[in-house]
Amino acid sequence: MVRRNPKKKRITKRTLSIKSHYGIVIFLDALGTKGSWEKSNPETLIKRWDNFVLATEKYYKKLDKKFGTLSKLNAFSDTFIITITTKNIQKILDQVGRSLIATFVIGLLRGISFRGCISAGKFFTGEKIVIGPAVDEAARYSSLPNWVGVSAAPSMHVILDKLESLPSYSVNSFQRHDIPMKHGIEKNGWVLSWHRLDLSSHIFDVKFNKIADPQLVKIITKKHNSETDINNVFKWRNTLDYVTSK
Repeated sequence: MVRRNPKKKRITKRTLSIKSHYGIVIFLDALGTKGSWEKSNPETLIKRWDNFVLATEKYYKKLDKKFGTLSKLNAFSDTFIITITTKNIQKILDQVGRSLIATFVIGLLRGISFRGCISAGKFFTGEKIVIGPAVDEAARYSSLPNWVGVSAAPSMHVILDKLESLPSYSVNSFQRHDIPMKHGIEKNGWVLSWHRLDLSSHIFDVKFNKIADPQLVKIITKKHNSETDINNVFKWRNTLDYVTSK
């Protein structure tokens, strides 16, 4: 009896490219979108996200060109994740804030309301994944505030505190604010000044008003007045309080 040797399966090893980075991580959660695929055409929703990414990525390309950073934008389900690799966060932070303001407002004008945060630190990227301390912090912190807006996670709060103490401080894209949380208030926190974006000028320029832009106040007021869910009412009321504060 002749025994046949089974063919040996060829095993190919795939080289994983895992890279370590230091920089900025931004989490933006689109509110009110869970289960939206049941109410709307999934193809329409995907196109909406794709168009949003295309409309905002130019701000980060501009950032990369000017400062030599490496920006990556990813959308998954109802979450928009932006990573920016840089060795000098303090130098680029105001410009990052301006790009983030444009991103946030473009979403708002297209009916996408974000709650999010910005963190700083180490993270790792693979072909289709981003993990690490800065990512974990952003993921945990982004769900805590009870409003529509972007706030600084503890790691970024420390950096903004240091910047504020410098004589040459000129970060216009962030400001102090008592942040409404789901359980209490974060006193004297740092938040994105998205409400002061001047919509009368080209949005790519990211110019600021001294007070909230009237068009943005109108959008938030309409959202607040039309909301019937009690939890969402408080969320939009907190947002309206922010945009109308001095």
